Amino acid sequence: MAHKDLSHLTEEQTKDLIKRYYSFEKVSDLLEEFKINVHSSRLVKLFPDVIHDKLFCKYCPDVNLVSKLESRSFSNMDDFIPFSAFCPACNHSDNKYCSCHNCREAAKQYRQTQEEDKRNVLKQTFLRADIEIPTVKDLTLKDALYLLSVVEHSATKDLEFIKPYLEGHSITSLAPEEELRCDIIEHLNRKGFIQINPLASGLDAFIFDQEKILTGYRRNKVLWNLLPNMNIEEKKKYLESIRAIVKDDWASFWKDDIIEMRELIIKYECVENLKYLLEEHNFPEMDQHAEKQALSVFIDLFENFSVGQVFNLSWQAVSRVKYEISLDKIYYRYSEDNIVAIIISKMQQKANKFISENQTITNSKIEYRIPQTIISSTFFDLFLEIGDEYYENIISTEYSR
Repeated sequence: MAHKDLSHLTEEQTKDLIKRYYSFEKVSDLLEEFKINVHSSRLVKLFPDVIHDKLFCKYCPDVNLVSKLESRSFSNMDDFIPFSAFCPACNHSDNKYCSCHNCREAAKQYRQTQEEDKRNVLKQTFLRADIEIPTVKDLTLKDALYLLSVVEHSATKDLEFIKPYLEGHSITSLAPEEELRCDIIEHLNRKGFIQINPLASGLDAFIFDQEKILTGYRRNKVLWNLLPNMNIEEKKKYLESIRAIVKDDWASFWKDDIIEMRELIIKYECVENLKYLLEEHNFPEMDQHAEKQALSVFIDLFENFSVGQVFNLSWQAVSRVKYEISLDKIYYRYSEDNIVAIIISKMQQKANKFISENQTITNSKIEYRIPQTIISSTFFDLFLEIGDEYYENIISTEYSR
């Protein structure tokens, strides 16, 4: 149907007007000759739509797509170009960027189908009814420590979930290093104490390939069920039974694991402290190779030094290298690639000197350390009942509580 401002023209006159417009005749002359009373820039908007005989709307049966004509400033002189085709009934555009109501609904339905398919995969993978949680009397020291630590760290009030990757200025970390935190979560998951909740977790917590096959998950995004297949009363009773054992006489096999757990926690505390010192002095980050080297060194140092003394040795080594760099002497020009290795080496040298000369090194002030993590406070305060003594005294190679 012709626009009302062109309704006085015959079909042939309209075609002639369009042809002469795209032949770049002066618009003001065309308006005067064809007696059209609109602004020059409005003329092209009066032209009838181009009907596409072979293009049909995929939503409206038997409705041909049409196109608006472009201004001649965007067209060739000999061949005017229409806008992209659209449906005059539902306004669907014939391109992948269409945002009409029908396309939005189709996209929504597609996403829902995709999500349902992925959720079904997650249910089959993670929802297990046959989980057997160890009885309290069969728990190892690591089982009890890891479980009580995550409960203390981030269990919801109803004990339904844990959120071990909660972070924030006022939130105490679960463990001193990411590697240890991952070990805690994987251990509890493997033993059945926690389980990934595939329904409450967002889909972005899981990794799928193009065939929607599950290839992995992001530990920091999934939501973990605590003590699955237990109700809240059963969970409370189970956790209280563990706490009762902790306060009572331990099984002999718990005592055998004390030194190992002590060493595990404090070596990561020392790595965390060294990383903090490196950052404070604007040194390069510690890579995996350097971290393994540092862990090995710290384990050796614990034979003769307390955690607080190792912190002091770390501070002295970092400060010494920082000072040597400031001198800008040729023999002190260190490569960024090996600065951390040099710091670790100086730490060893300093420790050997203290040992050979039978000298005593003071503990780094406890208030200067990074906030103690939940796994550390749970082990030393609740399990061993020694508080900060572990920081100030050399580790005993025998059980003591």
